Amino acid sequence: PAMAPRAGGARLSLGIVLLLAAYACDALGFIPHTVFWVDYIARGLGQGLEAGGAQWIIVGLGAAGGPFLVGLLADRIGFGPSYILAMAAKAGFVALPLVSTGVPMLVVSSVGVGALIAGTTTLCSGWVAERVGLAHHRQVWGWMTSAFGIAQAAGAWAMSHLFAVTGAYTLLFVLGSSALTLGALLALASARQR
Repeated sequence: PAMAPRAGGARLSLGIVLLLAAYACDALGFIPHTVFWVDYIARGLGQGLEAGGAQWIIVGLGAAGGPFLVGLLADRIGFGPSYILAMAAKAGFVALPLVSTGVPMLVVSSVGVGALIAGTTTLCSGWVAERVGLAHHRQVWGWMTSAFGIAQAAGAWAMSHLFAVTGAYTLLFVLGSSALTLGALLALASARQR
């Protein structure tokens, strides 16, 4: 009965607006690992394209398994808490190169961000369905996808411009991790809205 169609379109409640903003922060947060990661390893760390390409493969392997792992977590604690935890974890994985640039830490960062690129999308979509019902999921998920796409495109442009001006990879990781931390806090605020 909770999933029965409601009359009219979906309402844009404060909780959904906060979740939409959190999902936009998610889009901003992993730009350093999608647009700049291989270049950072190859040129920034001087390890060459082979090492950068190998790390990109590791990101892909993480992405292949991420939705399954977060699905198991969501089965245990729910979509909302899982999404909040995943956003906080992704913030940590994006920040790892600020702590160490050793190969083991780079691998952990690649696997973690890769797993949560697709994983957070899975969790957020499930949480939206829980909150608005299946009848309105398509409409609200359309809003979420639009916000994500706009944030990702604008963020990639802005970070590329910033990098062209500063040449500082570390600043990109700080910005990405900060965006994800803010996203986790917005998602937590969204969870408190009913």
